[in-house]
Amino acid sequence: MYIAKEGVSLFSNPQVLVKPFKSPASSTPVARPQPQRKRKRVVYKEDASDSDSDSGGKGKKKKKKASDDSYQDEGNTSAVNINKLFPTFAPPKPITGRFSLPSITDKSGNIVPVVMTNVSLGIRPAIKIPPRPLHDPMADHAIVLFDPTIDTRETDEERKEREKLEAAAKAQEEKEKAALEAGGANLYNPHKSLKELLGGGREAQATVAPKVPVVIDPKLGKILRPHQIEGVKFLYRCTTGMTVDNQYGCIMADEMGLGKTLQCIALMWTLLKQSPRGAGKGTIEKCIIACPASLVKNWANELVKWLGDSAPKTFAIDGTGTKADLIANVRRWVQAKGRHVTLPVMIVSYETLRTLCEELAGCEIGLMLCDEGHRLKNSENLTFKTLNELNCKRRVILSGTPIQNDLSEYFSLLNFANKDYLGTKNDFRKNFENAIVRGRDADASDKEKEASIAKLRELSGRVQPFI
Repeated sequence: MYIAKEGVSLFSNPQVLVKPFKSPASSTPVARPQPQRKRKRVVYKEDASDSDSDSGGKGKKKKKKASDDSYQDEGNTSAVNINKLFPTFAPPKPITGRFSLPSITDKSGNIVPVVMTNVSLGIRPAIKIPPRPLHDPMADHAIVLFDPTIDTRETDEERKEREKLEAAAKAQEEKEKAALEAGGANLYNPHKSLKELLGGGREAQATVAPKVPVVIDPKLGKILRPHQIEGVKFLYRCTTGMTVDNQYGCIMADEMGLGKTLQCIALMWTLLKQSPRGAGKGTIEKCIIACPASLVKNWANELVKWLGDSAPKTFAIDGTGTKADLIANVRRWVQAKGRHVTLPVMIVSYETLRTLCEELAGCEIGLMLCDEGHRLKNSENLTFKTLNELNCKRRVILSGTPIQNDLSEYFSLLNFANKDYLGTKNDFRKNFENAIVRGRDADASDKEKEASIAKLRELSGRVQPFI
C-alpha cells in the first residue's frame, strides 16, 4: 500500500486509496425465484412450558405426534408444497368370470335353444347431418327468397327426383318378389332387418331430405332498395320454376338506372351458393354473362364492387390472347365439374360467344344472363340461333326496351327465354299476332277490335308472370 508523506495532501495524488473498496451491486435487492431454504421451525417456548408441566421429570421423553413432522412454509406461499399428500388409487380388479350368453325361457320355464348365425352387424353407418341454411333466415333485415313453410309447390326438378327414387324402390321390390317366386326363398325375407328397424333401410333412402330457406347474402341485402328486392324475388321464382311448371326464363325490363345489374348479381350469387337442399349445395355450377364487347370488363368490375373479396372468379374473354389459347381455356372451363370449377362465371361478348358454341355444345350451363337482350329480337339471325342451341334452361334477358311495336320481335325474346312456351312462330301468328294487328287497323270493324282486345289480354295474361 502506498503511504503518503508528511505535508502532502491525500487528495493530491490520484493513486492514494482514500475509501475501502466495495464490490459493485444494484441498489435494489434482486428477488430470488427459488423458494427459501426450508427448515424445521423450533419453538423453545412451547417446549419449555411442556417440560415444566410434565410430571414425569426431566429425563422422561415426550411422546412423538404425527403433526410434528408436518411443515408449512408460511413466508413463501407461492412455493410448491413438497409435503402435500396425494391420494393413492388402487388398480381395478380384473374380471375373472367367464362370459356366457343370456338364456331365454318360455312360459313353461324351459330354456329356448339359441343357434349362433355368425352374422356381423356390418360397418357403422354414416352420420346424416340435417341440411341447414347458409344464412340465418330469422336475422334482422334478412331477405328470404324461399321459405319451405310457405312455398310448398313441387317444382319440375323435384318431381323428377321423387319419381326417380320411387322407380328405383319399386324395381328393387319387384326383383325380390321375382326371386322368391323362382324358388330362392333365402333371397327374400318378409321380415324387417335390423337396419330397417333402426331407421336406415330402404324407406329412409327413398325419402327426400327436408328443404331449408334460401336467404340473400346479408352483404347484398343491406344495399338493395325495395324495388330491387322485389326484382330479385321475381328473378328467383322464375329461374327456379316456381312460377310456371317447366319454365325457367324471364325478362328483366326495368328502365336504365334502376339497378338491373345489381339484381342479376344477387340472383347469380344466390344460385351459385345456395339451394333448398342446404348450405354448400348450389343450384347451379356455371354461369355465362353475354353482353356487348364494351361491357365485358364492366361486368367483372361490378362483381368485385358489390361482392368484394368473396366475389366468384370470372373468366372474362376480352379479346386478348390468341385463338388457340382461348379455345384451350374454354375447353378446360367446359370439362370442369363439381369441386374442380374454379371459374364459375364466364363473361363474353355476343360475337365471341357465337364462335364458341361448338365448344360449349356439350356443357350444361346453369344460368345465362343476356345484357342488352334486345339484340336477340330477330329470331332469324345467326346470333339468336347459336345462343338458342346452348344447353341452358335458366335464361334471363336484360333490356330496357323489350317491345318496339313489333309482336314478332316480342315473340323472339319470349321464345328465347322460355322455349316453345307460346308454340312456334306460326302458332303465335295464328293465335295472337294476326288478330291483334287486324284490330289495330284503321278500317277494322267493331267485332275485329273486340277480338283484338281479347287476344291482347290473353297474351298479356300468359306472359305477365315472366316480365
